[in-house]
Amino acid sequence: MKARSYCLLTAAAVLPAAGTVAAQTTGSGTGLRYGLPDKAAMSYISRCLGQAPPRPVELYSRGGWYVTEDLRQQLQERQGNLEGLAMVWKLKDLPRAVYQWNHDGEFNRDVVACIDVGGKVIRSESQYTPGESEPDQRWVYVHTLSTAGHHGNLQGSGRFTDRQGHPRGRPHLTQEDQDFIAGERVYHAWTDFDFAGLVGKQEQ
Repeated sequence: MKARSYCLLTAAAVLPAAGTVAAQTTGSGTGLRYGLPDKAAMSYISRCLGQAPPRPVELYSRGGWYVTEDLRQQLQERQGNLEGLAMVWKLKDLPRAVYQWNHDGEFNRDVVACIDVGGKVIRSESQYTPGESEPDQRWVYVHTLSTAGHHGNLQGSGRFTDRQGHPRGRPHLTQEDQDFIAGERVYHAWTDFDFAGLVGKQEQ
């Protein structure tokens, strides 16, 4: 994917600190290098935090979630053979933004989420992309959630784009496609993320 459609983008992308570079290169069929966040995702994270992102807590999934000091090294050693990866940005020891990528069968999914000081997800955006085994499926399904204007309750909306982020009509969807989209997992709180216990719980 040459461009991403994340909402709430700043004009210029902000890259992670401490040498973690958001690279937008091919490798997973989603415009990402084995799921690492691109510049658009990092811009979204910056808006969540209201500042340049500090060094995140990095995790990877392979039969379970694990914290790592060097996610890129894990990707290199395992030749990208991971089920998922995640980055969590903290402010004052509280998780305030999350990026997560998973490969599920024939699909890739990445999600960015903003978290308030009470541990509630206040906005997020997920992108579903068919894998390289479906070369004719050139669409991306984008699902956006926000509490803005909804009395604090998350409300969602979905749309389709092409791989360059341009709006498009509803494509022909196989039953597998429909089932995968219908199975959207909604994260309402920090504790809904499977790796939350590894990173630290939000203060109540």
